[in-house]
Amino acid sequence: MNTLHLRNLLSAVALSALLPLSLTACDDTPSSSTSDGETESDSDSDSDSDSDSDSASASATVTVTDTTPTTVTDSDSDSDSDSDTATDTDSGTDTDSGTDTDSGTDTDSDSDSDSDSDSDSDSDTDSATDTDSATDTDTDTGATDCIEVTPDSLLVEEAGQFFFNIGDYGVGAADEDQFRIEFWGSVAGESDLGAGDNANYSTCFECVRFYEDTGATPTGPQYFDDPQFFQSEGTMVIAEPFAPGDGIVSVELTGVVLVEATVNGKDAVSTPVADGRCIEIADGTYATPPAAPEGWTCGNSTYEDGATCHCGCGIPDPDCADATEASCDVCDAPGACSAFTDSCEIITDDDNTTCDIVGYAQPFEDMLLGPEFTFGGDADWVLNMDQVQAGAQAISNADIADDQSADLSVDLEFAADGAIFFWTFVSSEEGWDFLEFYIDDVLVDDWSGELGWTQNTYPVMAGTHTFRWSYVKDGSMSAGADAAWIDSIQTAGGALPTP
Repeated sequence: MNTLHLRNLLSAVALSALLPLSLTACDDTPSSSTSDGETESDSDSDSDSDSDSDSASASATVTVTDTTPTTVTDSDSDSDSDSDTATDTDSGTDTDSGTDTDSGTDTDSDSDSDSDSDSDSDSDTDSATDTDSATDTDTDTGATDCIEVTPDSLLVEEAGQFFFNIGDYGVGAADEDQFRIEFWGSVAGESDLGAGDNANYSTCFECVRFYEDTGATPTGPQYFDDPQFFQSEGTMVIAEPFAPGDGIVSVELTGVVLVEATVNGKDAVSTPVADGRCIEIADGTYATPPAAPEGWTCGNSTYEDGATCHCGCGIPDPDCADATEASCDVCDAPGACSAFTDSCEIITDDDNTTCDIVGYAQPFEDMLLGPEFTFGGDADWVLNMDQVQAGAQAISNADIADDQSADLSVDLEFAADGAIFFWTFVSSEEGWDFLEFYIDDVLVDDWSGELGWTQNTYPVMAGTHTFRWSYVKDGSMSAGADAAWIDSIQTAGGALPTP
């Protein structure tokens, strides 16, 4: 019945343009009783025409399902007064008693059931446009563009605080890249690599960097020219406390992302490159090889590296085919007795752990300090057993106050170019109180903070030279033991001056 009603409705609208009948004629004509016995009111024609015209303009009437007869009042049709003049011509529908006898037409609660148009709240439920959240999830996947890198075990540079690995990790061209971990102070425990001081290279204590296409040569911490990446997020865990100079480290990296950055060569400030690339470092533990045996002087990473026979390093390297000088591959590793040369000529022929021209040696094991030493500054140096590298004793500065120093000096004569070797241990206010080393009053090196035993090697030109160690304090405060120790001074080619 609804379908018939709709068709009649649409027909009435179409006829309204063809039958210019007056509303008065339609309203004054009494309607007959309908086939279902329902009596139509005078307002029927109006309500019929209005509701028809209204329903014709409301697409919602297509979905009318209510077949329950109701009485249509004039108030409904009159409310659409602006369309009455056009749609009241639908009175032709009333005069067509055949149409009126279809009680479904008159009694259809059409205008009431037009509440079905409310079901058009589908437009509200079109909140399916909340799928806009798909846009959000889209942005999360952007990070998948990072290059994944899994470095190998770490090697250590001479300073004992910078660690690196070189390999072709697929970043940039086919040249080898360099992965680096740098420590600029004593560290331990868990660190957030993207927060606080660690958020910028100029201030980080635990620093993770990556140099692109640098080749096989370590470039050092101050290398700024080639494309590089610096940490932006992730954590580093150092199980055992580490101090620069230790030379052995094991770190656990989790969720570490490096972003392409520039590093200012003047102040070391790192700045991310706009729309730059990124690198994800595979989660895992990155460590140096196990510690070398006691007596090895050439650095932890050089001992039994599986490739190179290192000589002049105090004890035999298992990588050497035999104990002769002929088997040596490298004789100038830091800490070797021949470190100041570029050849193996001074290595002992039948013992490649030593050099032929070993000169002066001072192990500090006697009860009294040798007469060759002199003191300066505000305090002497004293033999003690507080810290030792080998044997039972070492030498350290006596207590000094702020703005004071304690100097230890010795003169040595070199008939030819040679080298001096010694071990240092420092416990001081980092960055303020220093152990300084001079050759002929020229500052050669210094140490500050908490630094374990480290062997130091420096080339020496032929001639007589004064070697001086000075512990120097600033104007306020102290930290640690507030002292420095020296042990096992040796030279290659040096000797006490002839009286």
